[in-house]
Amino acid sequence: MSAVDTSMGDAEARAALGKMASLWWVWLVTGIAWVLISLIILQFDDQSITTIGVLVGCMFLLTGVQQFVFAGLSSGGMRFFWALFGALFVIGGLVAIFNPTHTFTAVADI
Repeated sequence: MSAVDTSMGDAEARAALGKMASLWWVWLVTGIAWVLISLIILQFDDQSITTIGVLVGCMFLLTGVQQFVFAGLSSGGMRFFWALFGALFVIGGLVAIFNPTHTFTAVADI
């Protein structure tokens, strides 16, 4: 491929999808962790409200990191949007972690 050609070939796209598909177990572990958190930690008191706010903040932070990874892997015009949404998610995650009660209230309102 030349320096001007920024499109991914079929073989490269299949290889990238294969790498992403090999991480199927991350979703399974995450789901099991969420179920355990809901059964053990969350008892519907003030501490659980704070816990939910912090968990939402952590989720936003991890999603922001994921968006930055996508920005690094992509090329062309979409790179800007991945990075923009990564920054928005990181800012939202920090706000959620530092204001967990307000975060819980906002999620409950939605």
